[in-house]
Amino acid sequence: MLLKPILMDARMGTLNPNWRHGLSPAKVGAASDEAFERSNILAVQAISTMVVQPWEPHTGSGWRVALDAWYAAVAEVNETRERTEQLMPGADADEPEVVMEFTEAAAQNPVLRSFAERAAEGRRRWRDWEGAWYHAGLAAGGLDVDWRGWYRGRIAAWTNGLSSLEGPSAIAELTALEHGDKDHMQSLPAYWT
Repeated sequence: MLLKPILMDARMGTLNPNWRHGLSPAKVGAASDEAFERSNILAVQAISTMVVQPWEPHTGSGWRVALDAWYAAVAEVNETRERTEQLMPGADADEPEVVMEFTEAAAQNPVLRSFAERAAEGRRRWRDWEGAWYHAGLAAGGLDVDWRGWYRGRIAAWTNGLSSLEGPSAIAELTALEHGDKDHMQSLPAYWT
């Protein structure tokens, strides 16, 4: 999750052009064991040395290329996170039957099943929220995009009853849309234009 806040800062127009210099494993958080600590160090190194991306400040890519690259990067982070969460810690990749047994047992347990459903709903809500930022950016660029209507439609599909810990609250998001509290989404960073 190291890259997600960086991407959101880029989209909001607050990403420091020298953001790579401030990266450190401490930003990822304390690791519980040596293997996680090494993976955090490798993640920081990979992100800090990646090729300059179109969504970064002052690349001269133009707003549309920057916005599309930003949205693609957000989607890639989300997909990578979901794939990683599906891996079972300690499972031997050469023994897929162990993974299958665990998956079947989890599906039988109502508590684990409920947790998995709530987590999936939360991820969906965050993806919709990020999609609203993308669609609002298209509108800010001058395209005829009803991003508010798109977002309302996505919110209408959310499962009721989940707390905001699993993702944005439907009521809070709809209220914010109606009162103009989401209007800031329909803007583009000055460094993209």
